[in-house]
Amino acid sequence: MSKAGLVIIAGLVFCFCSGAFSALTTNEINAAHAQIKARYLQFLKGTPSSFDGPLGTEIANRFVGRVDLRVRQAQAFDFSADADIVFSLFPEEVGFEEEKEIYSVFLQSWLPGLALAYTVDAPGNSYYLDPAVKDLYFQALEYLYGRGIKSGMTFHRNATRQLNNPPPPGCANIVDMELRMGSLCQSVLLMEEYAAGESIFEEMRALVEFLEMLGYTSGHVEYWIPYNPPPGLDHLVQSDAMQIYPDVTFVSAMLKTNVTDRHNALLDAQNVFTDSLKIVPGWADTIKPDFTGFHHRGIYGNSYTGGFLPQAAFGVYALQGTPYAVDANSVSNLRELALTYRLYCQKFGMPFGIRGRFPEQTNLIREDAFGTYVLFASSLGINDESMHSLFKRLWDVTDVNVGFVFDGGRGKILRGLYLSNMLKELDALTALPEDNPEGFWMKPYGGLAIHRRDNWMAAVKGYGKYVWDYETGGGQNEYGQYLSHGMLTIFNGTSEYTDKDSGYDLSKGWDWYRQPGTTAVRFPLTAKQTDTHRTFSPETFMGGVSMNGQNGVFGMILNDPEFGDGISINLKARKSVFFSDDLIVMLGTGISGGDGQNRVETTLFQSCHTSVGQTMKKDGEAFADGSETVTASGSMTLADPFGNGYYIPDAQGVKLFQGVQNSFDDNGSTPTSGEYSTVVFDHGLSPAAAEYEAAILVGGGETVGALAAAPAARYQVQRKDDSVHQVYFPQADQTAYVFFDAAANASSLVERVDTPCLVMTEPVSNGWKVAVANPDLGIVDASQEMTFDWINDADERQYLPSTVQPVEVRLQGLWELRGTNSAVSVTSYAGGDTLLRFDCVDGAEVAVEVAAFGEETAALDFRQIAFEDDFNSYAADAPVPVDGQWTSVSYYEPSNVFVHVRTDTGNVFGEGAGNKYLGCRDAGGRTSNLLAQDILDADAVRVSFDFMEPDNELTGALSVRVGVNSVKVADEDVVGGIRPVDGFFDPAGTYECGAVVHADIYFNEQSAEITYIAPDGNPSTLAAGKMDVWLNGINTGDDVVNDRFLGTASLSPIRSLRFETYSAGQNEVWFDNLEVAVGVPVVVGDPFAVWAVEYGLVGDDAAQTADPDGDGMNNLLEFALGGIPTNRSDSAAILPILGEINPFFFEYIHRRRVDSTLKYSVERTGDLVSGNWATGGVAVTGYGPDGEGFERVTNSVPAEGANQFVRLKITGE
Repeated sequence: MSKAGLVIIAGLVFCFCSGAFSALTTNEINAAHAQIKARYLQFLKGTPSSFDGPLGTEIANRFVGRVDLRVRQAQAFDFSADADIVFSLFPEEVGFEEEKEIYSVFLQSWLPGLALAYTVDAPGNSYYLDPAVKDLYFQALEYLYGRGIKSGMTFHRNATRQLNNPPPPGCANIVDMELRMGSLCQSVLLMEEYAAGESIFEEMRALVEFLEMLGYTSGHVEYWIPYNPPPGLDHLVQSDAMQIYPDVTFVSAMLKTNVTDRHNALLDAQNVFTDSLKIVPGWADTIKPDFTGFHHRGIYGNSYTGGFLPQAAFGVYALQGTPYAVDANSVSNLRELALTYRLYCQKFGMPFGIRGRFPEQTNLIREDAFGTYVLFASSLGINDESMHSLFKRLWDVTDVNVGFVFDGGRGKILRGLYLSNMLKELDALTALPEDNPEGFWMKPYGGLAIHRRDNWMAAVKGYGKYVWDYETGGGQNEYGQYLSHGMLTIFNGTSEYTDKDSGYDLSKGWDWYRQPGTTAVRFPLTAKQTDTHRTFSPETFMGGVSMNGQNGVFGMILNDPEFGDGISINLKARKSVFFSDDLIVMLGTGISGGDGQNRVETTLFQSCHTSVGQTMKKDGEAFADGSETVTASGSMTLADPFGNGYYIPDAQGVKLFQGVQNSFDDNGSTPTSGEYSTVVFDHGLSPAAAEYEAAILVGGGETVGALAAAPAARYQVQRKDDSVHQVYFPQADQTAYVFFDAAANASSLVERVDTPCLVMTEPVSNGWKVAVANPDLGIVDASQEMTFDWINDADERQYLPSTVQPVEVRLQGLWELRGTNSAVSVTSYAGGDTLLRFDCVDGAEVAVEVAAFGEETAALDFRQIAFEDDFNSYAADAPVPVDGQWTSVSYYEPSNVFVHVRTDTGNVFGEGAGNKYLGCRDAGGRTSNLLAQDILDADAVRVSFDFMEPDNELTGALSVRVGVNSVKVADEDVVGGIRPVDGFFDPAGTYECGAVVHADIYFNEQSAEITYIAPDGNPSTLAAGKMDVWLNGINTGDDVVNDRFLGTASLSPIRSLRFETYSAGQNEVWFDNLEVAVGVPVVVGDPFAVWAVEYGLVGDDAAQTADPDGDGMNNLLEFALGGIPTNRSDSAAILPILGEINPFFFEYIHRRRVDSTLKYSVERTGDLVSGNWATGGVAVTGYGPDGEGFERVTNSVPAEGANQFVRLKITGE
């Protein structure tokens, strides 16, 4: 189309509301409930084929081993001991540990073990349908009921908390179990079929219903108070609750017996899964706009997101294909979350800075989270075929094994045996594994930059005003204070799933205050207690930008006023990490602060030794155990024990150490030790303006010498100060900029920015690609101090969205936008430069291509004739013009057509005294047919005419200049034009009589004053035209007017014209066959432009977004659906319609043009407020001819959700 990427939404949006689904019949509700319940039970118990084959046998053996242990343990328990004593003790009270051990093992182990042993027909399970096991299960329920495990029970950790919600008499209070009641509930569901005559069962059903509240929990303290969602997301729950909801609240829905209760419970499940999988901004523990998962108001890459994923996927699976299916947009968001999870894992291991308070916990993608990919990929599950190759890359029976079938759920001994069926199906597929992800990704909400090549991954973690630093607590991650100080981890181990294979062993001698890549005060490592954590920085600058998603740069301003224990350090630095293929460049400037007693360091690497004889290398030679401080300036190369190479241009002050390190485990108390190779930049006790520079070749330990010999061939640091870090990479021909301040940057393409940002550029054909990111999320005012408590003090704060943070970038030279991007605009031209505005939001990058000015002006179609006259009645009585001047007239407002012809016996191009007036032709003295409205607001005009000679058959030539008399710049603004300098048709000469000449004239648009950029770069407030010329059908010049008006690539409407003629070499010559045609932008072969011409659309009426007949359907929509743009009564016949409707799906039918590149897609959403539309679940089920050039397309749309809106989206390519 003439404007690439224009999107039009069809003018009919269908809404399906909850009222339609509440009208389901009793049979339909019961049938859906039965289907979902059967699916839930099948998922838990599996089928006979679950245990077929080698994988099935292994799963059966594990299952039998698990349940056998628990049955025997339950059989050995003395049920008479304390049988009538209600559980009630708090920590620190005598007998608490013993009491907790009883209810913990019953609820999380014995009850599910007994229920599964009795109900699952697995090979080797001798307990299947064993009456003794059944009796033991119900005896256990009676025992627990007698000790207060019943409706009304509480989960308070201390007496103070219990004051707010004390349990009724006879009801227990059990500690730390509010997130671990799923096994009890699932055991009740499993045993429901066998509960006839068991009076205790109804008490347990009532307990499960009472525990529904846990699926909406807002936290551990006041767990009975539901999560407080934002407006429009009434059923949203946070990540902790999503791990509980499928096991507790959803189980209660399965146990409902009343049809109304069933409907309401299933509708609640649909809404909870739909809302909780939507993108929610701010700090809420949900899916973020960059598809990271949050917990405790920050990214949690391992346990919490790893637990959230399979539970949410199970909900999607259980409800699919029913009237209660999860909204397709939410399913799509969950899929993207799963893809992001695998993105920041090399294969199984992930960066330390996103592991929350579990720094040694990795590999969850092959444990907790792996079931997500099985559920998505299997045709027995969600059936997303695009996940087949991802599964194949992750799956390995040795590395992954079948543990995920059992492990990972909170308080559960089994996730689901039907995963065995899905796993075996996928294992048998012949699909090829996906390639390892390659590229660069910035996750602004996580403070995480990821760079991947081949089979390795590098990642850097930062923090700032909107991203906290680390989490600790309860003897976990006690030394994590520096995990987000720019920690750079490189995972390139061959086994792909142990940290040690990449040089990181946090359990043996790890120096927690020398995290790779970080700038930190190196305090002594001592046993310690929990420090202040989840701290935000005052700085908004922390983010990244990429070029084409392949290479990128990360930057942050480090500002750490005090260490976690309260010691003032006032540590500051400007840090950047540049990534280009296998090369990483680390820069740091403005390093200052410290406590004055311990040294400030930036760690290059810290590598554990995993085998005897491992060593690092210095300048190609093995480094002997011990320490060394480099005192002389000069370059140095290093290789760590795991094959990475390092080049330091100036190594003065660098410290090297190799040998045994002593430390503590992350619990803060257990001593550890190990052998290490460590290199740091030593900045002193109290640096004021220290800096560093290093380049890393991933896997380049043997080739780093070549980098050191010619570093400029790989990278060039063009600027490194407190305002700008700028690096050029010759092999990629890309330049990356980190602007820590609004700064000038002379002698570069990016000459200035008006706000801190990150930029990357690369040359493209006749232009540049420019990518910009403003790392400031703009969630709160700059003056607002950010603390964890401030976010939690008011519920609405956790949902605060990012706001647009514009960046103005000044590029050297004159450029115009190539293509369209609503987030980028040309604001002005000044001093020979171009000023671009980038509207950034969510910390995400905005990229655009710019072309040399003039390239992007649209081609024109001049088929619409506005005026023509053959001048067949000649009159020679026009007034004589002043000698020695060009003669001009304007077509503006009602006027006669005048064409003045002059001759010159002297200089052809002069305006001397020899010029003589020869005559004037008009329209026979009549008022001209060419009025102002004929060309009013035209995008462009074409003037065509013949050079003629009179009857005396003299020969000669003629020079003509055509200018623009006035241009419409705004609706109320008409600016007088100026004649183009050198604006005659061919600057090299004149045209002979008889030639047929035409000129295309158009102006570029600018919202402010018309600015002319002179050759010296200085602007003038002039208007100048741009002209293409043809002679006898042959193009003789493009843009023959050099001093053009400069603006955007769109065209400015022209309101009037001026002709100036100059003749020589004969006594009389004149124009004939004058024609003025209106031009519209067009791409060669564009069907839309042809269609617009056929219907006589000109000027603004020919725009794709115009609606000339006022029927509410714009031109693109009329074109796409077969409408007539000048007939307002035809819309009903062409808009989409509904076909068959039933409780499970409905048909959406629309017309589709077959002779264009338009893309038609049917989208749906359950929430108009969020604007999240997706095509998931929609399928084309048929099509056929529907008139000339059209076909009728039938789409099947699932009838899901309380509210569903469906639309047709039409995109112009």
